[in-house]
Amino acid sequence: GLTYDPGNESHTRKPLINGEGVSDVITIKASNVTLSGFQIKNWNSQPDYDSFTLIIKPGADGCNISNNDLDYSANSIIECESSYNTITNNSVSDAGLYVGIGLDYPGQHNVASGNVIDRCPTGIQLADGKNDTVVENRISNCGEFGIDIGGGMANIFQYNTFENNYVGLHIYQSGFNRIRDNNFINNTYQASFCE
Repeated sequence: GLTYDPGNESHTRKPLINGEGVSDVITIKASNVTLSGFQIKNWNSQPDYDSFTLIIKPGADGCNISNNDLDYSANSIIECESSYNTITNNSVSDAGLYVGIGLDYPGQHNVASGNVIDRCPTGIQLADGKNDTVVENRISNCGEFGIDIGGGMANIFQYNTFENNYVGLHIYQSGFNRIRDNNFINNTYQASFCE
Protein backbone atom coordinates (compact mmCIF):
# COMPACT_ATOMS: atom_id res chain seq x y z
CA GLY A 1 0.00 0.00 0.00
CA LEU A 2 0.85 3.67 -0.03
CA THR A 3 3.32 4.80 2.62
CA TYR A 4 4.91 8.14 3.44
CA ASP A 5 8.29 8.13 5.13
CA PRO A 6 9.43 11.62 6.22
CA GLY A 7 12.60 10.12 7.69
CA ASN A 8 13.71 8.52 4.45
CA GLU A 9 17.48 8.77 4.04
CA SER A 10 17.67 8.25 0.30
CA HIS A 11 20.39 9.81 -1.82
CA THR A 12 18.02 12.69 -2.59
CA ARG A 13 17.25 13.55 1.06
CA LYS A 14 13.63 14.04 -0.01
CA PRO A 15 10.69 12.50 1.88
CA LEU A 16 9.63 9.24 0.22
CA ILE A 17 6.10 8.42 -0.92
CA ASN A 18 6.16 4.69 -1.66
CA GLY A 19 3.30 3.58 -3.88
CA GLU A 20 4.19 -0.09 -4.05
CA GLY A 21 1.23 -2.02 -5.43
CA VAL A 22 -0.93 1.11 -5.88
CA SER A 23 -2.35 1.91 -9.35
CA ASP A 24 -2.26 5.71 -9.00
CA VAL A 25 0.10 6.82 -6.24
CA ILE A 26 -1.09 10.46 -6.24
CA THR A 27 -4.32 11.68 -7.85
CA ILE A 28 -4.89 15.44 -7.95
CA LYS A 29 -8.55 16.46 -8.36
CA ALA A 30 -8.44 20.04 -6.97
CA SER A 31 -7.10 23.21 -8.61
CA ASN A 32 -4.05 25.18 -7.48
CA VAL A 33 -2.30 22.27 -5.75
CA THR A 34 1.48 22.42 -5.25
CA LEU A 35 3.48 19.20 -4.91
CA SER A 36 7.18 19.87 -4.42
CA GLY A 37 10.23 18.25 -2.90
CA PHE A 38 9.24 14.57 -2.73
CA GLN A 39 10.62 11.26 -3.92
CA ILE A 40 7.66 9.33 -5.34
CA LYS A 41 7.96 5.69 -6.40
CA ASN A 42 5.40 3.33 -7.90
CA TRP A 43 6.57 -0.28 -7.81
CA ASN A 44 3.34 -1.61 -9.36
CA SER A 45 4.78 -4.40 -11.49
CA GLN A 46 1.59 -5.33 -13.37
CA PRO A 47 1.40 -3.73 -16.84
CA ASP A 48 -1.65 -1.46 -16.69
CA TYR A 49 -2.44 1.41 -19.07
CA ASP A 50 -4.50 3.06 -16.33
CA SER A 51 -1.69 3.17 -13.76
CA PHE A 52 0.19 6.42 -13.04
CA THR A 53 2.66 7.59 -10.45
CA LEU A 54 0.94 11.01 -10.49
CA ILE A 55 -2.21 12.02 -12.36
CA ILE A 56 -3.78 15.49 -12.59
CA LYS A 57 -7.45 14.96 -13.43
CA PRO A 58 -9.55 17.17 -15.77
CA GLY A 59 -10.62 20.36 -14.00
CA ALA A 60 -7.66 20.39 -11.60
CA ASP A 61 -6.18 23.52 -13.17
CA GLY A 62 -3.29 25.72 -12.06
CA CYS A 63 -1.28 23.03 -10.26
CA ASN A 64 2.49 23.14 -9.72
CA ILE A 65 4.51 19.91 -9.75
CA SER A 66 8.15 20.79 -9.11
CA ASN A 67 11.46 19.53 -7.74
CA ASN A 68 10.29 15.94 -7.28
CA ASP A 69 12.00 12.64 -8.11
CA LEU A 70 9.39 10.34 -9.68
CA ASP A 71 10.16 6.87 -10.93
CA TYR A 72 9.13 3.29 -11.58
CA SER A 73 5.62 2.99 -12.94
CA ALA A 74 3.97 0.11 -14.74
CA ASN A 75 2.55 2.66 -17.18
CA SER A 76 3.28 6.40 -17.03
CA ILE A 77 4.93 8.65 -14.46
CA ILE A 78 3.07 12.00 -14.75
CA GLU A 79 -0.26 12.30 -16.58
CA CYS A 80 -1.75 15.80 -16.91
CA GLU A 81 -5.34 16.04 -18.20
CA SER A 82 -6.08 19.63 -17.13
CA SER A 83 -4.93 23.17 -17.99
CA TYR A 84 -2.60 25.94 -16.84
CA ASN A 85 -0.34 23.58 -14.87
CA THR A 86 3.44 23.76 -14.50
CA ILE A 87 5.60 20.64 -14.35
CA THR A 88 9.12 21.88 -13.66
CA ASN A 89 12.54 20.72 -12.51
CA ASN A 90 11.49 17.13 -11.82
CA SER A 91 13.56 13.99 -12.29
CA VAL A 92 11.43 11.39 -14.10
CA SER A 93 12.61 7.88 -14.95
CA ASP A 94 11.68 4.28 -15.67
CA ALA A 95 8.13 4.47 -16.99
CA GLY A 96 6.92 1.00 -17.87
CA LEU A 97 4.58 0.94 -20.86
CA TYR A 98 4.05 4.53 -21.85
CA VAL A 99 5.48 7.99 -21.03
CA GLY A 100 7.48 9.99 -18.55
CA ILE A 101 5.25 13.09 -18.81
CA GLY A 102 1.94 13.11 -20.68
CA LEU A 103 0.18 16.39 -21.50
CA ASP A 104 -3.14 15.12 -22.74
CA TYR A 105 -6.58 16.22 -23.89
CA PRO A 106 -8.56 18.09 -22.64
CA GLY A 107 -5.65 20.00 -21.05
CA GLN A 108 -4.02 23.03 -22.64
CA HIS A 109 -1.76 25.96 -21.75
CA ASN A 110 0.51 23.68 -19.67
CA VAL A 111 4.25 24.18 -19.15
CA ALA A 112 6.83 21.37 -18.87
CA SER A 113 10.27 22.85 -18.28
CA GLY A 114 13.61 21.93 -16.78
CA ASN A 115 12.71 18.26 -16.31
CA VAL A 116 15.27 15.45 -16.64
CA ILE A 117 13.62 12.39 -18.19
CA ASP A 118 15.44 9.09 -18.57
CA ARG A 119 14.66 5.47 -19.54
CA CYS A 120 11.00 5.80 -20.55
CA PRO A 121 9.42 4.42 -23.74
CA THR A 122 8.51 8.05 -24.59
CA GLY A 123 9.87 11.02 -22.66
CA ILE A 124 7.10 13.61 -23.17
CA GLN A 125 3.89 13.08 -25.11
CA LEU A 126 1.36 15.68 -26.20
CA ALA A 127 -1.96 14.18 -27.27
CA ASP A 128 -4.14 16.88 -28.87
CA GLY A 129 -2.34 19.52 -26.79
CA LYS A 130 -2.95 23.18 -27.56
CA ASN A 131 -0.83 26.13 -26.50
CA ASP A 132 1.47 23.97 -24.36
CA THR A 133 5.08 25.02 -23.74
CA VAL A 134 7.86 22.40 -23.52
CA VAL A 135 11.24 24.04 -22.87
CA GLU A 136 14.67 23.24 -21.44
CA ASN A 137 13.98 19.55 -20.76
CA ARG A 138 16.69 16.89 -21.03
CA ILE A 139 15.31 13.65 -22.47
CA SER A 140 17.52 10.60 -22.84
CA ASN A 141 17.55 6.84 -23.38
CA CYS A 142 13.91 6.56 -24.50
CA GLY A 143 13.17 3.44 -26.54
CA GLU A 144 10.54 5.07 -28.77
CA PHE A 145 10.41 8.89 -28.78
CA GLY A 146 12.01 11.72 -26.86
CA ILE A 147 8.96 13.91 -27.54
CA ASP A 148 5.88 12.57 -29.32
CA ILE A 149 3.38 15.15 -30.63
CA GLY A 150 0.06 13.82 -31.92
CA GLY A 151 -2.72 16.19 -32.91
CA GLY A 152 -3.24 19.58 -31.34
CA MET A 153 -1.61 22.82 -32.38
CA ALA A 154 0.18 26.02 -31.43
CA ASN A 155 2.63 24.41 -29.01
CA ILE A 156 6.16 25.66 -28.28
CA PHE A 157 9.20 23.34 -28.15
CA GLN A 158 12.45 25.14 -27.45
CA TYR A 159 15.88 24.55 -25.83
CA ASN A 160 15.23 20.84 -25.21
CA THR A 161 18.04 18.28 -25.39
CA PHE A 162 17.35 14.87 -26.97
CA GLU A 163 20.08 12.32 -26.37
CA ASN A 164 20.37 8.57 -27.09
CA ASN A 165 16.68 8.11 -27.95
CA TYR A 166 15.33 6.01 -30.80
CA VAL A 167 13.56 9.05 -32.34
CA GLY A 168 14.34 12.42 -30.79
CA LEU A 169 11.23 14.32 -31.95
CA HIS A 170 8.16 12.72 -33.55
CA ILE A 171 5.28 14.85 -34.91
CA TYR A 172 2.10 13.65 -36.61
CA GLN A 173 -1.18 15.39 -37.49
CA SER A 174 -0.20 18.55 -35.63
CA GLY A 175 0.33 22.06 -36.97
CA PHE A 176 1.32 25.61 -36.19
CA ASN A 177 3.88 24.51 -33.60
CA ARG A 178 7.03 26.51 -32.92
CA ILE A 179 10.10 24.26 -32.77
CA ARG A 180 13.49 25.93 -32.44
CA ASP A 181 16.88 25.86 -30.73
CA ASN A 182 16.69 22.21 -29.62
CA ASN A 183 19.77 19.96 -29.33
CA PHE A 184 19.79 16.48 -30.91
CA ILE A 185 22.63 14.22 -29.79
CA ASN A 186 23.21 10.61 -30.87
CA ASN A 187 19.56 9.64 -31.46
CA THR A 188 18.98 6.80 -33.93
CA TYR A 189 16.69 9.19 -35.84
CA GLN A 190 16.86 12.86 -34.87
CA ALA A 191 13.30 13.75 -35.98
CA SER A 192 10.33 12.23 -37.79
CA PHE A 193 7.38 14.11 -39.30
CA CYS A 194 4.20 12.36 -40.47
CA GLU A 195 0.85 13.55 -41.81
